[in-house]
This record gives sequence, C-alpha cells and structure tokens, in this order.
Amino acid sequence: MKLSSLYLTGTVLSLVKGSYAADLDITVTKKEGQDAPLRSKDTLSFSHRELVDLKKRDCSKPKAQNSAWCFCRYHSNWDTQKCQNKFWNTNYVQDNLDKVGRIVGGEDAPVDEYPWFARGTWIGCGGMLVSSEFVLSAAHCMIGNPLSGGWKIGAYKSPFSPGNNGGQSMVERDNAQVFQHPNYSTQTLDNDFALLKLNSPVTNISPVNMDQNQFSPNYGSNKRDLWAIGLGSLYSGGPSPDRLKHVELGYVTPSQCNNDYNGGISSNMLCAADPGQDSCQGDSGGPLYDKDSNAVVGVVSWGYGCADPNYPGVYSRIAEQWTWIKNTICDNSNTKPSFCGGVPDTPAPTPSPTQPTPNTPNPTQPTPNTPNPTPAPSPPAPSPCSGSDVSTTVTIKTDQFPGETSWSIVNAVNGQTVASINAGDLTQQDTIYTKSYCLPTSNTCYVFTIEDSWGDGIVDDGYYELDVGGTKYSESEFGNSQSHEFGNCDSPCESGESLWELDINTDNYGSELKWLLKKRNDKNKFKITVDKKKFGSYESNTSYTEKLCISSNGCYKAIFVDKFGDGMCCSQGQGNYEVSYEGKTIKQSKFEDKKREKTPKFGDGC
Repeated sequence: MKLSSLYLTGTVLSLVKGSYAADLDITVTKKEGQDAPLRSKDTLSFSHRELVDLKKRDCSKPKAQNSAWCFCRYHSNWDTQKCQNKFWNTNYVQDNLDKVGRIVGGEDAPVDEYPWFARGTWIGCGGMLVSSEFVLSAAHCMIGNPLSGGWKIGAYKSPFSPGNNGGQSMVERDNAQVFQHPNYSTQTLDNDFALLKLNSPVTNISPVNMDQNQFSPNYGSNKRDLWAIGLGSLYSGGPSPDRLKHVELGYVTPSQCNNDYNGGISSNMLCAADPGQDSCQGDSGGPLYDKDSNAVVGVVSWGYGCADPNYPGVYSRIAEQWTWIKNTICDNSNTKPSFCGGVPDTPAPTPSPTQPTPNTPNPTQPTPNTPNPTPAPSPPAPSPCSGSDVSTTVTIKTDQFPGETSWSIVNAVNGQTVASINAGDLTQQDTIYTKSYCLPTSNTCYVFTIEDSWGDGIVDDGYYELDVGGTKYSESEFGNSQSHEFGNCDSPCESGESLWELDINTDNYGSELKWLLKKRNDKNKFKITVDKKKFGSYESNTSYTEKLCISSNGCYKAIFVDKFGDGMCCSQGQGNYEVSYEGKTIKQSKFEDKKREKTPKFGDGC
C-alpha cells in the first residue's frame, strides 16, 4: 500500500531510500498537502546538518514556516514531491529517524488483554470499540471510502478471522455511518477524531472505557503506564506483526512536547514517549490506554519518525473532546450506552399506528373518472459521504479487451494519486465494474484520467462513466486517454501566488523527457529549481497535467530536455507540451527534433 493510504500512524512514514542534496527553505502555501516552490539559500547538503541546528527552527514564526523542517512535519505534506526529495529522501533523515523499531520496542500483548481493539479492513488503521454500536478512530484514516469496509473487533493474531485469531474472540462489522470531528484540520491534525457507527451492535465484546475528562488533565510529568496498542510497523518503514503488540510509554507534558516540535501542539493533543518505543505505521487511529485508570485516553495521530527519542508520539486527547464524542454517540445510537445518562438501555418500542375511531368515515374512493394521483418523486438516496465530502463513482463497462483499460484520480495540486485501477486489473469481458469514493471537492481540484493501452478506447458496447455528486462524464471510443477535471479547479492558489500549469502529451518514448521549472535569483540568473521531473517519470503516448502554485513576484522559465536528442515529435510519435501561467499560454510546442528547449520568461517579477 502506498504510504499516503496508511496515513501514518503514530508517527512518521516509511522513508524512501536514497540521498538528495536538499535545500531547506520552501515557500509554502496553506493548501493541504501542496507541493510548494523551493527557494534555495544553502549549498550545504541536508545530510550534513546537525539535528540541534534544525531543532532551533521555531515553527511559530512566519519565516520558519517556509522551511522544510516545519513544512514536512504535517502528514498532509509527507507525500509531496518536495518532502520526498528534499526531506525524507536524504541520508541525514534516514540516519537519524530510522534507527529503532517497534509498535516500536514493544512486545506481544496477552490474549484477551484488549478485546475491544479493532482493525480496519479498508485501510491500515486501528480503532477501539467504545460502545456496542461505535468504533472510535482517527479522522486522518477516513480516506478512500470507509463505508466500503469495516472492522475486525478483537483482532489479535493473523489471519484475523473468527475462529482463527490466536485463541481470542473476534467479530466483524461493516461501517454504516461516519462522523468526522467538524473541526478536524487536515494540515495540523487538530481534532483528529472519527466515530464510525457499525451496521449492527456488538453484543459479545465489552467496549473500553473512555476518559470522560477525568484522567489525562491531571497527569504529572512522571505519569507512566500508558500503553500504545496496535498492529503497525515493527520499525519505521518495516513490516507489520502477525500478532497484536503493546508498549508502555511515559506522559510528556504539553509544554515539553510543544518545545520538542517547536510549536504545533494544541490542547486537543496528548504526547507520550519512551526512548526506542512508540507507535508507528498502521497504528493510526488506535488507542493510548491508561492501564491505571482502565480507560482509553488518546487516539494515535502523528509525530516524527518511529520511536525517535527527540520526538514524542502525538495522540488526540479524548478528554478534551469528550463532549463531542458523547453527544455524537448518544444522539445516534439505537441502544444508548450508560454514559448517556437517564436513557433506557434498550430502544423504546415503536408505537402501533393509531386506529381510526368508529365514527371516523372511511376515506372516499376516487370515482372511475378521477385520475390516479401522480406519485411524488422518490427522494434522492442519502449520500454515503460525511460532511462536505462528495460521492465520486467510477463505472467501467468493459469491452472484449478489459485488460487494456486503466484509470486514476489525481489531486491536481499536490500530484497525489487518490484512486486508480491499473492495466490488467479488469479481467472480465462485457462486465460492469464500479468503485466509489468520498472526496473533499470544495477546496481541491482533481483530474480523472482513463487510458487504453491499445489506443482505441472502450469499443463495442463498453463505456466509462464518472459521477461526481450527480454530475456525470461519459465516453467510449476516446483513443489513448481522456481526462476530466472536477472539484474546485478555478485556482488552488493563495493570495500572492499564481498557478503554473504544464500539459504534456508524450511520444513513443515518454521516459526520455524531463523538465525543470527555474526561478531567477538575486544575481539575475535562473539558478533556483522550483520543481522538476526526471527521466523515466512519464509513460509513452500518455497525457499529463502538472500544476503548481508559485510566488507571483518571481521570474521563471521552464526547460525541457529529451534524453535521446530527438524531442517529442515527429519521427517517434506526436508529442507536445503547453505551458501556461495564470491561465495564459506561455508556450505551445511540439519540441521537434532537438535535445533541449526553453520557454520565454514569465512571472510578475520579470
């Protein structure tokens, strides 16, 4: 699974192997997960910097917020090209944040110690049964379509199936409703809570107690016996265990945790750590359990690295949001749990409809000439998505060659693939395949692209349909590929920024193309690399769109290079590209029979 789909857990992601001499300062917009342009100040490789130097960056200051150290601490930015190339993909980070392992440093949990632990089936996240009808997890795990999956409650040992679970009882339930905290921030992970109502109650496993604002607010600096529990990676970037793990951690005060992270720790967060022990990938959404109080006090949320001694694991503090948790469960339960107070434990019977009294005349039947009333239109089916997310459904009816079809949905701002089907995944002829997702479209632009490896689209009676909240896009014989934008695609950029866009149609040798977006420095030289794509980034005979928000007051040019030296057209296919800035075309070119070419200068600073 891609790192982004794990939505990292207790702390940081798997690191990509390799080294990169990284410039540290990044101009960052406040859009979620955005690839922001780079501004180079240092010639020193990141891998040679000292941890103590980087920790001096105060992320509460505007200038520091433009640094990679501050930008890449938020999980929504981890998968961006900038964080991968300029932060995680460096010898320095790998040497310093990829040292020790766990549910890092922990041990096998005893059988039946945590019967209420839940393992997600649609994503690598954990959760906990907190009432007979609700599982509590992390909001950042609510990606893809949570309603397409559910939970293995009581999951203990692989293969995690009823009757084959290491001697511990386990039940399976689907998700029926998703309640994400209304103030959850995708950038800071504040209020990282989600409650999921199950399709039927769990009656044979007792829910875990929650901190009803009784325990964690009173913790002192010497508090221990806090247990992180999960099935996440045994070390940063490593494999998952086949048995439930737990590890004891110590409480870290908010002031100390805020100092460790140079800001960013809110009252809704709780920190815990122990050198060499922590929560890691796949533990996201799982519990931090106070064994002394017999209550869950936190939900695994975020942090740096796995078990890095300098950075505690960060958990969502249940006590701080107890009112929302209680009200959400009590207002939406059929059987009210005891903490709802004064409410019957069983649902009240539905009263029988009142019978008419004997004096009530029977309804008058229409005469034969009276037309039957026109039935009211059926109300639309309720959306399976919560909040502002929009139901997005991709339907494919295959032709005689189903393996030729592939498609993807890509976040147009940060380039992250949200969903995809690869060539060869569809195997049945004349068959309808459907996939549904819940996507936040109000502030994000997406590009749906469907491709056919033979180049004739979906023929015969085949077709594709993209349905975004009732708006439909459909076609059949589309050739090599067809793309549709949806969501908020007007401009993803903040004030003071401009949208740079590159549309590419590759030739028969797409892997031979690379490009660089350069910015002019103070010496009037185009030496600052804002973004780039290396050789091997593109497939042949395929359309691509690259988008980037760049500072409006800069001066830029784009450079294109063909590795073989014959450009993109026309001896080896009909390739071309178009560069635009703020919606205006800067250059259209077939890039014919040459090794290198560049665009004119553009930007308000030219």
